[in-house]
Amino acid sequence: VTGGEYTVFSRAFSSYNNMIMPGTVNASSRVLVVANIERLQLLDVEEVEQSVKFFIDVRLMWTDPTIRWDPETDNQKTSSIKVPEETVWSPDITIFSAVSKTFPISSSRRVLRVKSDGAIEKSTAQIILNPCTLNVNKFPFDTQSCHFKLGPWAYDNSEVALRPYLSPTLNITDKNYFRGNSEWTLQSIDVEFYADDSYGMGQVYDEVHYTIKLKRAWLYYFWVLILPTFICATLCIFGLFMPSESSGYRFEKVSLGVMTLVSMSMVLETFSATMPKSSTLPLLGIYVLAEELVCACATLVTVTLSLLHEQATTRRWMVPKMMAKSLLWHSYDSHVRTRATSIQPVKSSSALTPHLSLISSHLRELESDDALAAQWMRIFDRLDIIAMTLFQIINIIINLAILIGRS
Repeated sequence: VTGGEYTVFSRAFSSYNNMIMPGTVNASSRVLVVANIERLQLLDVEEVEQSVKFFIDVRLMWTDPTIRWDPETDNQKTSSIKVPEETVWSPDITIFSAVSKTFPISSSRRVLRVKSDGAIEKSTAQIILNPCTLNVNKFPFDTQSCHFKLGPWAYDNSEVALRPYLSPTLNITDKNYFRGNSEWTLQSIDVEFYADDSYGMGQVYDEVHYTIKLKRAWLYYFWVLILPTFICATLCIFGLFMPSESSGYRFEKVSLGVMTLVSMSMVLETFSATMPKSSTLPLLGIYVLAEELVCACATLVTVTLSLLHEQATTRRWMVPKMMAKSLLWHSYDSHVRTRATSIQPVKSSSALTPHLSLISSHLRELESDDALAAQWMRIFDRLDIIAMTLFQIINIIINLAILIGRS
C-alpha cells in the first residue's frame, strides 16, 4: 500500500472488530446491502442433468459506520483504500440455490474497497452450478428460463436488508460482461425482490430472485439434423417410385427404404442421448419420427404396387375401363389401350394351314399379352408418379410445419 493508504488503514482499523456486525440490532440500524450482477457468462447447459453452469460476478455494497475517516486530514487526501476481505465484516449473502460453487480467487486473496464514508464494495467472482428445469418440447427452437436466488444465510431482514441494484431488468447490452456460449444466447435477466417468511418464528429473510432467459441457436441443428433428414427422405421417395431401367420395368429399391429407416433411427438415437428423459417427445424427435413414418408408408406402398403389378401381368388381368380412361390418355396409351393385334389369321387352305393357324394364333396371343403388359406398365407408372408426388408433398409439409413451429 502507499503511504496514504497505510496511514488511513492504521487509523481506521486500529480498534475495528471484523467479527461483529456493525451497529445495534434494531429496525433503524440494520445493514442495508445492495446486490448487483456485474458480469455473467454462460459456460454450459446440461440437458440430461437439468442444470446450468455460469461464471458470475456478484457485487455487494453496504455501509459500515464504524469505518470512517476524513480525507482532508491525510496528506494524499486518500478517499478509498483496498483491504483484504477477511479484514472487514461482510454479510453472508450467497447464491443458495446453487448446488456447487467454485471461487477462482480464494478468500485469503480477495480484496474489497472501503471509502471514507464507510461505504464498502465487495466483488465475488464465482462459478456456480445451478439447477434449471428445462422444457425441451420445442427443441431445438426452445427458450429456457433459469432461476437462482441470492440472499443472506443467517441474518434475517431485521439485521440485514437486501435490495437489488436494478429492477425489474438488468441492462445486458454490453456483451463483454453478459454473454452466452456457442449454443445459447443470453436474452434477458429479470430481477425480483422477495421476502421469504416460510421459516416461521416471525423471521423474514430478504431474497433477490434472478431469472435468466436463454435462447438456443437452432441453425446448428438445422444443418446437422433437419436438412440431412429432409434430403434423406426426399431421395428415399424418389428412389422408391422411379424405375431403375429405361425400359420402364419396375425394380423398386425397397432396400433403399429400409436403409433410410435405419439411418433415421440412428439420427433419432443420436439426439435422444443428449435430451432429458421426459413424458413428451421434443419437436425434433416428432419431426424425425414423422419422416420415418413417411418413408415407411412409401416403402409399404411401393411393395404393394409391385405385388399388384406382378399379379396383373402374370395372371393377365383385364384393365378396368374406369382405370383405363383415367390413367391412359396419351397417344401411346391409346395404342396400347386395347389388346388388338396386327397378325391376321391364315385364310388359305393347304396341308400347312392347321400348323400356320396354330402359329398365328400363338403370335396373336403373345402380341395381345404384350399389349396388356404395356397397359399395366403405363398404369403403374402413372400410379408411381401420383404416389411420389403425394409423398413429396407430405414431406414438404412436414418440413414447413417444423420451421413454422419454431416461432
